[in-house]
Amino acid sequence: MQVALISDAIVFSLRETERKVIVDVLKMKGTNNIMTPTDAKESIDHLKRAPKGLLIVDWDQNQEDACKVLAANLKKQGDRTRPVLLIASTVDHSLIATAAEYSVSQIFTEPLTSQTLASRITGLIFTEAGADEIKAALQEVAPLIQEKEWAKAQKIVSKVLTKHPQNLRLKAEAAQIALELGDLSKAEDLLKTMGKEKPPYLRGLSLLGKCYLKQGKNSEAQQVLALANLFNPHNSDRLVLLGQALLEQGHVSSARQSFDQAASLDDNSRDAKFGLAKCDLLDGEVNDALSILKDVANTAETAGIFNMCAVMNARNGKHAAGLDLYKEALKAVRGNSKIEARLHFNRGLAYRRWNKPDLAKDAFREALVLDPEYDKATSQLAILEGKSKVAEDESIYDHSDALGDGSSNFFEDSLEESLFSPGGKLNI
Repeated sequence: MQVALISDAIVFSLRETERKVIVDVLKMKGTNNIMTPTDAKESIDHLKRAPKGLLIVDWDQNQEDACKVLAANLKKQGDRTRPVLLIASTVDHSLIATAAEYSVSQIFTEPLTSQTLASRITGLIFTEAGADEIKAALQEVAPLIQEKEWAKAQKIVSKVLTKHPQNLRLKAEAAQIALELGDLSKAEDLLKTMGKEKPPYLRGLSLLGKCYLKQGKNSEAQQVLALANLFNPHNSDRLVLLGQALLEQGHVSSARQSFDQAASLDDNSRDAKFGLAKCDLLDGEVNDALSILKDVANTAETAGIFNMCAVMNARNGKHAAGLDLYKEALKAVRGNSKIEARLHFNRGLAYRRWNKPDLAKDAFREALVLDPEYDKATSQLAILEGKSKVAEDESIYDHSDALGDGSSNFFEDSLEESLFSPGGKLNI
């Protein structure tokens, strides 16, 4: 039984002596497939080949690379089926917080000898093989979350959370589901004490930052994300969120630093590249932004990013700069009449907000040339021409989906776009 449970193992340690001890112990225990990758990328590739094998990571060799491997494992192992052992010479609050964030099973800090390690691995394997109510619930909801079956997942988690109301992993899972269902108040209630834990529960702080961003509480988001970053500065997804919070407050230079760090940690992060493109647009570097976007964004995403930055400029009173971005966006998406019409519509809203009704009417007319059935443009034009009135409780800013079919959330027919529109699928 023991042999079967540890038939596969991945050992990520570049320290030759330590690696040899670990490999010898695994061989002694009957492990017949031991992978010893030489870098983080190779380790991540091995995660696919041994989806339930034991993962041993040497924390002391390179913390940034260790976090890359642990983060990749957590993303691939939503059901937490893989046992993970972290080798570290010392333990502090930062390490404990980081290990909890990545669902590390145990931290090994004893002198690394064959006897001590063999005993720990045996205990770890049998502990992980056991089942309890919380672990079973997490494993049950993982595939539901991957399939976006949020209501079903919520029912399972809520039931178990009632019995274990202080369990941080369950609370974070429940909060993530609440966020996806749009219940921001419930998510915030579940998460707002995460920073008071000793050490703070980092996944909870990341989710709380995301919750604050969705509510427009950008300063609060920055504070909790920066706190989490103090304990683990190697989380790419959280750095993207922090960059977004900084960007929303107009701190473009600081936001760029955060997006740069995220991209260096994960060179496949589209969100980090989208963030850097936004920084370029807000700095007036349109060609640099297009150079990034041509490799990572489709037409709708490109339009959405230009739209978001135009909105940010408008919020900051930089109306001319925002309108210039609409002109550049129209050049970038030329040939797609539906998206061009939406951009002209948003341009019209921008002129209307800037009290330039004649230019707004021109923009709405151009939208209608491209899309004669665009009812919202017709409505706005009628209002400006005095043929229709705005109800007292009606905002001129519409929050429906830009493409009109519910298939995309890249940008909206509004200057009040969602914070999580273009490239904003920031799952953590």
